[in-house]
Amino acid sequence: MSSSVIEVKKGDRVRLATRPEWGHGEVLSVISTIVDNEPTRKVRIRFARAGVREVIDSPSLTHDEDGPVNMDPAALNERMTTLPQPLRDPLRSNADRFRETGAMFRFNGRGGSLIDWAATQTGLVDPLSALPRHEIEDAFARFRRSLEEHLWSLGRQMKQENEAEFRRIALQMPDDAQSVLRGRNARR
Repeated sequence: MSSSVIEVKKGDRVRLATRPEWGHGEVLSVISTIVDNEPTRKVRIRFARAGVREVIDSPSLTHDEDGPVNMDPAALNERMTTLPQPLRDPLRSNADRFRETGAMFRFNGRGGSLIDWAATQTGLVDPLSALPRHEIEDAFARFRRSLEEHLWSLGRQMKQENEAEFRRIALQMPDDAQSVLRGRNARR
């Protein structure tokens, strides 16, 4: 197992960084196994918003150290409209930030996707218990504008640094992200 993988045991509270919309989870079991001739662990987790899932242990599995969510509507609104730290972290490479920014376009602001986004941003299992749907929709619209601007800005930097890598990463993004990049490039 990689040294960057955290040690987890039954009962630990965890999150899966690649699927934050699943919310916090409780480790149900940890089974040592071999995958592709490498020792690893299969971790069975009950997630607040996704039910029981089995995941291969990875660096994206982290301890859930978030404290109670501030239920003040203004604080929740601020939390929802702020771009997540990994997208803004200046110590991360532009390529990593560009890739993760594009991945945020998996949320489209409709139906379950809107609620998944709100849960990701706030840490609440049921965002509708704290905020009315129209406020969540309004916050998503503001978030999406910021996300589009951020993607375009990072894309421009990436294209200047390494156009081949820019194209490779952009082609792996959801269609909405690619449309933003194409639309901005056509206007400039």
